[in-house]
Amino acid sequence: MQRFLHILFWAILAAAFIGPGTVTTAASAGAQFVTSLAWALVFSTIATLVLQEFAARLTIATGDDLGRTLARQFPMTVRLLGAAAVVIGCAAYEAGNLLG
Repeated sequence: MQRFLHILFWAILAAAFIGPGTVTTAASAGAQFVTSLAWALVFSTIATLVLQEFAARLTIATGDDLGRTLARQFPMTVRLLGAAAVVIGCAAYEAGNLLG
């Protein structure tokens, strides 16, 4: 029973990221635009690599992770606004998954 619940949990988590709405939208965009959206894939890949390398170098150089460094650099109001933006963004993303 424990194994089943574990599998069920991870299946639901995976479905939240790659749901039918995501597959349908990606297939539709691919069929309609063919390779004209390849720039978005290249840009997002490069941006991800740059941002992850930045975070890794920051951690190696300072010994602190990105969150601690940002907490030291910004006042509490900016941190709370950033946290609120992340929570609202995650809620909107999940709402889109559930509706899709």
